[in-house]
Amino acid sequence: MRDSDQTFFGLAGADEILASYGRIDEKYEEMARYLREKDRESLTKIPGFIGREAAIESGMSRKEALDRMQAFPFDEYPVIDAEQRFVGILRRSRLTSILLSAIMDRLDV
Repeated sequence: MRDSDQTFFGLAGADEILASYGRIDEKYEEMARYLREKDRESLTKIPGFIGREAAIESGMSRKEALDRMQAFPFDEYPVIDAEQRFVGILRRSRLTSILLSAIMDRLDV
């Protein structure tokens, strides 16, 4: 989801959005309303919503990314560029793998 200035606003999975509502036909209508009206407060209440404050910035160090992940315990994180535009997803497991590989390299195992 983007703000009116096209910067990253937040991310939420369709499954989480739909699971938070009653009947299936009502789910789609409610989700469409949220997205159409861009009701920011309602969007942030969607289960699993990940806002800009939890995003990983593309220039962050591994340590900074890990610190961000510790502060916001999700499995996946949006990645934004310097202009705060969405550029991808970083999975916690991927960063863990990168960090473990770096440790192993230093230990020369």
